[in-house]
Amino acid sequence: MKSTLSRGRLLPLCSTCLTWSLWASRQSLAARPLLRVHKQPCRPSPDPGCRTFISVAPLLASTKTQDKKTQGPDTSEALQYYRSHGNSLPSFIKAIQSRVLLNLPKEEDVIASLIACKEHAAQKRLSAHSSKASPAAAILSLDDTAQSLALKQGKAESTTPSPSPEDEELAKLAFTIITHPSIFISGDVLAAYVDLAVCLRQLSNLPTAFALYAKKPYLRPGSSTLSKTYPTSPKYAIPDEIASKALDGAVSAKHMELALDIINTTYGAPAYRWNKIIRKAGPAGVAAILSPAAVYILAQQAAKYQDVVGEDLAAKYAFAGLLAYLGFTASIGLVALTTANDQMDRVTWLVGTPLSRRWLYEDERAAYDRLAQGWGFKDPNMRGFEEGPEWELLREYVTGKSMILDNPALMEGME
Repeated sequence: MKSTLSRGRLLPLCSTCLTWSLWASRQSLAARPLLRVHKQPCRPSPDPGCRTFISVAPLLASTKTQDKKTQGPDTSEALQYYRSHGNSLPSFIKAIQSRVLLNLPKEEDVIASLIACKEHAAQKRLSAHSSKASPAAAILSLDDTAQSLALKQGKAESTTPSPSPEDEELAKLAFTIITHPSIFISGDVLAAYVDLAVCLRQLSNLPTAFALYAKKPYLRPGSSTLSKTYPTSPKYAIPDEIASKALDGAVSAKHMELALDIINTTYGAPAYRWNKIIRKAGPAGVAAILSPAAVYILAQQAAKYQDVVGEDLAAKYAFAGLLAYLGFTASIGLVALTTANDQMDRVTWLVGTPLSRRWLYEDERAAYDRLAQGWGFKDPNMRGFEEGPEWELLREYVTGKSMILDNPALMEGME
């Protein structure tokens, strides 16, 4: 009995399949570009020889290519326009104002203006430091500042350099763009703005931007009235990637109040909780609603395979037993899911917190946990010795959310 390698496993191969694979290895590969047949020496085994391996790597690569995320709006033409006016900051700002603020812009124009601001800041940084790196490299190196050097030397205080006047002008321009009445803040626009704000270290307006994402009315094309918004709608939940990037920027800047505001307007927003209910609890709820019907059909079919009691009575017994087993197992799984605490580090739930609240606010708790880990001491033996008004603010804030910071009963050596 031969065996073949399929998706990383050695599976038995019958004689018919072996004959087919040997025949396929002699055929032309031109007609089957996604299927390659290789002859490779086998691993040591009682039956030495060669085995035929069918490689599915080209097919998987093609699938991965097709499964890539769809690209956003095409911003190439607008970027070319902004780059042509990027010789000086006044002309650059004027070009953006004339195309975005003085007209009814398209989404790609708004996104391109924010990306152009980011590129303009990178180019100015390149010229200031006389570097030969590309603008993309300058953007990636925005965090390699005196702060990282201070951390390597063991300094606790923040040494983030003060932003340049040009960076402040670009930040003001970007905030003016997203607050313009005729501009709709889509997910791509918000992502571009957060990326720019983090790179410029101008994070103070991020909570306002997150609030505007859900509450800002805007002018629809061809209409003179502002559209109504529903801030608690699940579609206005801030994506996890955007919220995480903003929170990381606030932690790096050592700005406690800003970090708390970011968490409150992202993970703590009602829209985020409704979005989580629909995404995670929705499928489970649908399954719970449909499960009795599926169990009843299964019980009716199972009742036909016995002759001890009547078929109707057997179906009732089977339905009651299967439904009880399913409900009991589901309840045990639900309790295990809502009481899991392996992911908690410094911020944990207070005793007596309802399980529904634990599950619903878990992402918010995890954000506070990340904030405490990034703000406090890295040494586990030094935890609990942090002090200062900002640390006490974090402690009081999480306590009001039915959480506790550095529970002494859960710290190392306190068991």
